[in-house]
Amino acid sequence: GGGINCSNSKPKLQNLIIKNNDSEYAGGIYIGEGSEVNIENVIIHDNKSMGGTGIWCHSSWMAVVNVTITNNISSEPSGGMAIQARSTAFLYNVIIWDNFPEQVTIENSLNKVSFYHCNIEGGEAGLIFNETSNDEVNWGDGNIGENPQLNETKQLTNTSPCIGSGT
Repeated sequence: GGGINCSNSKPKLQNLIIKNNDSEYAGGIYIGEGSEVNIENVIIHDNKSMGGTGIWCHSSWMAVVNVTITNNISSEPSGGMAIQARSTAFLYNVIIWDNFPEQVTIENSLNKVSFYHCNIEGGEAGLIFNETSNDEVNWGDGNIGENPQLNETKQLTNTSPCIGSGT
């Protein structure tokens, strides 16, 4: 990961801004090889890589709470988040918006992913499945797909549809 690389670890990443990183893979955060990562109150933006630019979770477990992932660019699938290879992910109050080319890619089978009170560009249709047939996705309560209306510091504006829609 260009910003943070977590392999075989159990970190708690809290109250961070991860921005302007450039890496071959995972410009923001890489989570791999059996890691268990908690990410809370984090903004991940303006990172670049070949794939999984905002967060790339590979063969690991993650809980992502109150996180904004925006304006990340990838030359391969998933500018926002890539979840791969038997990973488990719980997302609560997460905004994934305006990443290129996709918002969320789930691939390489047997992933378990749950979304609650999230705002994903394209809604549930914004989830892309590649090379997979055995993933378990729970599109839970309170999810939306509306422009989050972020300001220049990637915070919500007063008119954001996300205000009051979280848990």
